[in-house]
Order: sequence, then C-alpha cells, then structure tokens
Amino acid sequence: MRILWEKAKPYLIVFGFIAVVLGLGFLIYWFFFAPVGGPVNGNVNSGGGLFPRANDNSDIPVINGGDQFPNSNEVGRANENINAETNLNAVIIQQVPTAVSVAPALGGGASSDGGFVYYDKNTDKFYKTEDSGLRKALSDQEFPDAENVVLSPGADKAIVQFPDGSNIAYDFNKQQQYTLPKEGKDFSFNSSGDQIAYKFMAPDPESRYLVSSGFDGSDFKLIEPLGYEDRDVQVNWSPTGQVAALFRKGIDADRQEVYFIGTQGENFRSMITPGRDFKGEWSPQGDRLLFSIYTPEADYKPTLWIVEAQGDRIGFNRKDLGVQTWVDKCTFDDGGTTAYCAVPRELPRGSGLVRELADKVPDDLYKIDLRTGFKTQVQGVVGRFTADKVFLSDDEKTLYYTDKKTGFAYKVKL
Repeated sequence: MRILWEKAKPYLIVFGFIAVVLGLGFLIYWFFFAPVGGPVNGNVNSGGGLFPRANDNSDIPVINGGDQFPNSNEVGRANENINAETNLNAVIIQQVPTAVSVAPALGGGASSDGGFVYYDKNTDKFYKTEDSGLRKALSDQEFPDAENVVLSPGADKAIVQFPDGSNIAYDFNKQQQYTLPKEGKDFSFNSSGDQIAYKFMAPDPESRYLVSSGFDGSDFKLIEPLGYEDRDVQVNWSPTGQVAALFRKGIDADRQEVYFIGTQGENFRSMITPGRDFKGEWSPQGDRLLFSIYTPEADYKPTLWIVEAQGDRIGFNRKDLGVQTWVDKCTFDDGGTTAYCAVPRELPRGSGLVRELADKVPDDLYKIDLRTGFKTQVQGVVGRFTADKVFLSDDEKTLYYTDKKTGFAYKVKL
C-alpha cells in the first residue's frame, strides 16, 4: 500500500491543484461574468442584531427595484468622443497653487469664505488658497507625517491622526491644540463644528463604543456599543444633530437594512436599500440622504440614489438617479437641491465589490438636479482625471476636485 501511495501521490497533488484553480475560476466567473439576477425584493425588516430594533417600516412606500426619474438616461457610459476643446470658454479650470504638495485625501475642503483648505505634506502645515491664487498658512504649527485629517464644516478646525495612533484636535482661530483618545477613529463633526462623534476602539470588543464629545475632548459620552460591528457603522453626524451614525446590516445577498443611531438613544425608523455596500451623505438640511449601493441589476457597479431620511419620513421617495458613481465623489449645493458628482466614464463590472478596479477610470463632472433627476455635464474640463473628492465653494461659483492619480487639486469656475 505504501508503494502504491508513493506512486499515486504526485498525481493526487496535480489533480488537487487543478481542482483549486477550477474552483477559483468559477468564483471569478460567478461574481464578474455570470448573468445578473432578477428584481430586488420588497421592503422586509430583519430581526435581531447588535443595535436596538427600529420601528416597523411596513407602511413606507418603496419602489421595488428602484424606479428612475422620468426621462433619466444613465450617466457613466463612455464619453471618450466628447470634444472638450470646443467648450474651453465655458469654464475656467486652474490647478490650485502648490497643489503638487497637497495631500487632498488627507483633508482638502472648501472653507466658509470660499477658499480651499488643505494639508501640505511637504511643509506639514495647513494652508488656504485665495481666489487671487495666493495661499496663506492657517497656523505656524506643524503636523509632521499626518496620516489622516478631518476638517470641520467651516474648515476652521481639524482633527489630525498620526501613524503612531495619536489623535489631536486643532482650532485655527484660537491657535490651540487638544489631545484626543488614541482609541478614536472615523471622526465626524456636527454642523456647528463644536462637537465630534467617533468610534472608540478599545482592545476589548465589549468596550468598543460609538461616542461623542466636545471638539476639545470634553463632555465624553457613550452612544452605542459597537462590538465587532464597527466596519458596518458609518459615523456621519446629521445637520439636524439628531443622528450620529448610520448602521447597515445585511438582509440577504441583495439588500441591507440601514439604522439611524440617535445621539440621545432615539429609536428612529430604519430603511431598506435594494443593494449592498451602503454609504450615505446628508443633504445640508438633514432631511434627505444621497447614497450609493451596488446591485446585480447594475452589474455590481455603484449606483447613486436619493431618499427622505428624517423622522417619520425615513425611507420615503427613494429614487435611483441613474448615475453610476460613489456618493463620496459628490457634494451638495447649499439648498440641498443639486449635487455635483465626479462620474466614471465606463466602470468595469464588479467595481462596486472591488473599488480598485476604477482607480484609473477617467471621470467627468456632472450637475444633478435632485428634484427632477435632470443631469448636465460640466463642460470645458480638459484632460483625463480620476477624482478623489469634490467640493463646492460657499458662493457656489467654484467647484474644486482632487485628482486621485496626481494628488493635485483643481478648481472650475461654474
């Protein structure tokens, strides 16, 4: 028997290797090339879970499968034949001064007076650019090797995180620094910028909480236990101040239920999304959510939706905007009726599952009327870019975007 085993062993190894390769090939085919499934089911609540159950949603009108706005053509298809050279006079596009040293993903943003605030990784300082093209340092304070930056709504305060895990808060008006817990991550400001919410990630999962505090770390409060669920909690303080975070929970392969976690333990309605990987951004008034999900019907590409998200209206009037992009590539106007988004020209199938597939796909900028779904392309933007973030100036006359590939920041006169 031992002799037979030794003779057969090489063949068994070869057959085993072939079986593994075939299995992996089948999984790749299933997720990226197999025919897509049927329509999404209706709004059904799921029981249990770490967080308190929300009220029953059986009376919420939901459009199964996601109806689009009338006459809304899908944006995000190939636009390579658009000749932007003919529209050069439509807008002015300009590289933000010294943008080569900008780390926009680490905290670029529009300030309350219309400038663009960013962290310069070469000088370790924060700067604001003026319309004239000049820039000025917001402080002489240096922040060496900042790993992540979160700016307040007016860009006059910042939370800076460092590779060693330390976190500080800095007030540019007062020129004052405060120390925040090393366990903190995923910080979010309230609308006035005087309070923050974040995840307190203690080593023991039973001691991990969603918490809030003053900007300087005072008035520390526990909001909700996180346990092992932190990856599905999006800390995103609503403009009304009522909601500190959004928690998504899978119902089945195609849907998620989203819970609204109140700052005072409120038990808000939940809502169902007809897709997965929910990410949401509040309208300036806090009454609606712009969100992105991926669905089998869209070949597992991200699609953009709008829905009511306040009080008893949570989950009402959910609409597919017919745009294939992620919500973090969008920004609202002040009235909350318009969104400006960077929209990839042609997303590969499965990019909602593996976002890196879209890292080199060029974007176009679109203005989207959230009341009608009408979309217009921002003309005159020349060249290929893949936007990381989009910001609108306070006077709504300038649109900023940051290029994921180069790290440069640009502005477009609307």
